Amino acid sequence: MKGEIAVILFLTLTVFGRQIPSVVDQDAADTEECANREIIKAPDEVDDPVVIDGDILVSKEQAAIYYESGWDGLVNSEAWNTNLYKWNKRIPYQISKEIKDPSDSKMRSMHLNIRSSLQEITQRTCLSFEPAGCIDFTYLYFAKGDECYTYLGAPVFGARTVYLGYSCGGGSSRARTPAHEAMHTMGRYHEQTRPDRDTYVTINANSCDDQMKKNNKADTLNIGYDYSSVMHYSRWQCSLSRPDKPSMTYKKWTGNADYVGQRQVLSAKDVEHIKVYYCPSMMMRLVGGRDNSEGRLEVNNEEVWGTVCSHGFDTNDANVVCKYLGRPGVEEVYSAAHIQNIQSAQDSPIWMSDLECTGQEDNPFTCSQKVMKHHTNCDHNQDVAIRCSKAARLIGGNDNSGRLEVYYNG
Repeated sequence: MKGEIAVILFLTLTVFGRQIPSVVDQDAADTEECANREIIKAPDEVDDPVVIDGDILVSKEQAAIYYESGWDGLVNSEAWNTNLYKWNKRIPYQISKEIKDPSDSKMRSMHLNIRSSLQEITQRTCLSFEPAGCIDFTYLYFAKGDECYTYLGAPVFGARTVYLGYSCGGGSSRARTPAHEAMHTMGRYHEQTRPDRDTYVTINANSCDDQMKKNNKADTLNIGYDYSSVMHYSRWQCSLSRPDKPSMTYKKWTGNADYVGQRQVLSAKDVEHIKVYYCPSMMMRLVGGRDNSEGRLEVNNEEVWGTVCSHGFDTNDANVVCKYLGRPGVEEVYSAAHIQNIQSAQDSPIWMSDLECTGQEDNPFTCSQKVMKHHTNCDHNQDVAIRCSKAARLIGGNDNSGRLEVYYNG
């Protein structure tokens, strides 16, 4: 009965609640009334779910289809909601009292990982995670679990539950597991299940096929494959993996194999996925370089990619851009005209000009600049290119070994 009342109240507020503010005060979220409210799960969260693909919860009916015919059979079935719901740009969240228990060191570690995960997404995208208030009927709920798992997509209403266990969600090496699970609720699948995965990885069908089935319906958003993604599994992820037979091998990865599957920092492409899906007007990328840490700087405006004019562009601006892209800083600013074999930008607009950053900003879009439009006082011979420092390095060994160090948040 309480659940029915809450549903009716939610629908009433949706239709008639235009006076409700979109942003909730921090104090309102911390009231005892809100902290003790009954958690009403989203209607698609079943009482006895099954885990598929390592950490995705589905109903028994959906699981049966998945194990019979994989992702392709499931997403094409009547049992699957083909249109996953999206969050608004403001995402309310609540953390269970068990995880917030200050007397439990393991829970403190998970609590810290949740906070830092949501903070990084907030700082690097247009999304804003805020403590849920009493009037938030749709929100993300972090609960203590035996392992880490959640459902795909945002809820229509109610709490979208993310379960976290210390073995997978605690400690510094698992700092971005909460981000991994939160990105599932944003509609993101695992990287190693995307349609083009066979070009990049080989799955050992004898040890892990059931957990790593290919999903031909997963939208890559025209973003390249990313071994560094927090959404990628490690080669040892499957419970059936053995030292002599990992669950997958990497075809094009030349770095330390144990870096793949990292959960310490969002990769540049992780951030790009969120921006393409939720905030297309806040995207930047580097094109035509030797890797994704260098190239011609391009910015997306009105869902069209364009370039950046070199008028006034200096190392302060480049530093902010590199950090926005998840890199430690800038190594070089140069002209895109010097990049060999790069696709011409002649038909692209020049969106950004006279950028004036101090070097301390977190976001280049907040720096002083001319209005975002096609600037005709600049030509493509003046397009900016930059080389950023790499976000990971090996120290104390040779080219293929050493202590792995990862750049994060300065």
